[in-house]
Amino acid sequence: MLCSKCESARYLSDSYCPQCGDQHQTKMTINQCRDIDSEIAKIHEKLPNAEVFTGVMTDTHRYKRILRNKSNNKEVGCWWVTLDDGENKRQLTLSSEDDFLDSLNKGDIITVFRPTPATKTYKVLGKDSKEIVTNDDWAPAVVLHNDKGQRSSLDPIYDPTPRNISSSIFSTLLGSAILMGLFFWFIDSQRIYMTMDSFLVIGAVLWGILATLSIRKDKARFEEETELHSTIKHYLKRMLGCQTNELQATHIKRIYQSNDCICPDCDTRIPSSSSYCFKCGSSSNVAPEPTTEANCDSGESTEVTVQQKSTISAQERLIEKVSPALYSEATDYTHKYAIGSATGTLNGHVLFGTVIDRDLTSNINSWTEEQIETTTYKNGYGHTTRTESRVVSSVNHRRSNINGYLVIRTLNGKEYPYNPGSTQLGSTDVGDHVMIGFAEANFGDQDKTSFQQYYFNLTKDDLWQKECITQLDKTGATKAVNLLLLAAAGGLYFYFSANYMQELLVIPYALLGVFGVLCVKAIAAGSANNKARKALADILHDKLNIARNERENWLSWLG
Repeated sequence: MLCSKCESARYLSDSYCPQCGDQHQTKMTINQCRDIDSEIAKIHEKLPNAEVFTGVMTDTHRYKRILRNKSNNKEVGCWWVTLDDGENKRQLTLSSEDDFLDSLNKGDIITVFRPTPATKTYKVLGKDSKEIVTNDDWAPAVVLHNDKGQRSSLDPIYDPTPRNISSSIFSTLLGSAILMGLFFWFIDSQRIYMTMDSFLVIGAVLWGILATLSIRKDKARFEEETELHSTIKHYLKRMLGCQTNELQATHIKRIYQSNDCICPDCDTRIPSSSSYCFKCGSSSNVAPEPTTEANCDSGESTEVTVQQKSTISAQERLIEKVSPALYSEATDYTHKYAIGSATGTLNGHVLFGTVIDRDLTSNINSWTEEQIETTTYKNGYGHTTRTESRVVSSVNHRRSNINGYLVIRTLNGKEYPYNPGSTQLGSTDVGDHVMIGFAEANFGDQDKTSFQQYYFNLTKDDLWQKECITQLDKTGATKAVNLLLLAAAGGLYFYFSANYMQELLVIPYALLGVFGVLCVKAIAAGSANNKARKALADILHDKLNIARNERENWLSWLG
């Protein structure tokens, strides 16, 4: 879609034209496939309950659904997505556990296709996901509209079930046998005479009729499913033919550059080449034009120049505002034990950046857990004659997890691949701004313990805190020495008491005294160690608090 005045490119979020400053009177929207393809416009003639919606993915969240009963304990991975066409929004579930669907990201233009009112019936797993997922609607078909090549996915739920003639024959044979049994009982109770040949002929005819009807019904069912599948694939192919330029989806999100500026009026990040702010229309980058004002009393005119507002570099703003929230220091640290100590460093680091790529792969594990009961039979002499085993219970297990990594670009332009954990991977989109606090206790190349103090997604205001350096467990030889002292004291006490060597009982008591002293020293050392580690944890969380307090202000110019 273009500006109505200067015909320059227009983006979905633009309220003003950044080239001429004209305020857009109409809202930019993404075209629907029905607006482009006449066949798709008539889709309800063949698929009356079909739903087709095209939009840009503005948010994704990976979650799980679970089926739990006596025979199943299954997890299924799903994506909860939000689509926006500029006028309407649609939230629903897409399948995960598929390379194509797992590769979709925020900013992608997709069409969701529901040939029938398909839903996910398993229960949503997790308190957080239950608050996010608001319906059970599921799109079995998805089309990705991309200049690099259109792609689609269709769930096998609509694959026709193969015909099963043998099942029809055997099921109708059983049904015929039951009916003939009832018929035999009836004629016998009524004392009606019938030869066996006649009875068998009637049974054969009945079986033939039932088998024919069953086979014809199965054939009709297969043809109906095949026709539905062909119709769905036909419309899916038509949707694949809808290009991004036809959908008016070539300018959806701005790619921010390092030389961008900040609008001084509304604090929005704008391209340096823009003459006007696309959000508020401010002409801060345009040289002011002189205007003439008339003086009614004197009849003279005065030339007045409006003072131009200066913009600030986005990079300068980033450094100015975010730098106080960054941290990277190493301090000397002596980890004390009741006996001896270990020297090393405590390292703290805050990583702040933007997610520029996300690579995900689903990991599925399935297994069956069976409880088997074995019965042993013995003869009169007590000898085993045979054993019998049977399955008492069987539970089908299935686990669905996400693996992969994020690529985070920091303020200085460096890129870091990082895996923050399965939950964070599934809840972080490309374009999200994240802040990660790291703490490490380093006692040499072979003795390092790292902690992810927090993972803060500023874009979504999501915070994960499950690790802390104060949880470091490093006991050294103290625990082993204390166990030896207790064992020695106990052993010597019982030995001396049993042998009436009362004068030597002072030895185990002395060992217990040493044990007590070591315990007191261990408690004191632990307190001192925790004090140093807590100081680092406090510094990192102070940095986090800066970001949490300034989040709303930062997001406007972070882009």
